[in-house]
Amino acid sequence: CKTKAAHHYYDKLYRVLCHYGLVCACCDEDHLPYLTIDHVNGGGTTYRKRHSDWFGQIIKDGFPGDLQTLCMNCNGGRQKNGGICPHTGSVKNNSSPQAKYRFRVQTEAIAAYGGECVRCNETERLFLSLDHVDGGGNRHRGSLRGKQLAKWARDENYPAILQVLCMNCNMAKERRGFTEWLQASVF
Repeated sequence: CKTKAAHHYYDKLYRVLCHYGLVCACCDEDHLPYLTIDHVNGGGTTYRKRHSDWFGQIIKDGFPGDLQTLCMNCNGGRQKNGGICPHTGSVKNNSSPQAKYRFRVQTEAIAAYGGECVRCNETERLFLSLDHVDGGGNRHRGSLRGKQLAKWARDENYPAILQVLCMNCNMAKERRGFTEWLQASVF
């Protein structure tokens, strides 16, 4: 049952978050649907690719000490900013011409869609992303055959199927069931 599997996932997610703290280590955000686990010394992407059930693997590994709780904005902002969260006030410039081009195209697309999160009005560029209003983003991005979503949006004159969400709100949208599970669970 899909709902039973989702509840099992949420149970593991909640156990891991409880262990590492129910607040972002960077900005003190405490809204649970926004929170995730960060590998302090990097390597999170590799770890997640190796372990499809990575919250379960963290529990199985005995809650390794090189992890921390971050909100998605801080986690994603650090990934886009050379390991430094934009909350610190330090924003790095991408050095490669390709990275600068991608950043410029993304920035133009985000500006075309209003320049801020449609849910919470966040404006820090490194926290913002394009979101498919009605879902289906993975399938759509796969059909682009490597073309950047922001470039596709520009080429299509910024269609209304996209919107700007910060990474926190994007994660909360993805985890709609988590909020319901939290409200229904008795701790």
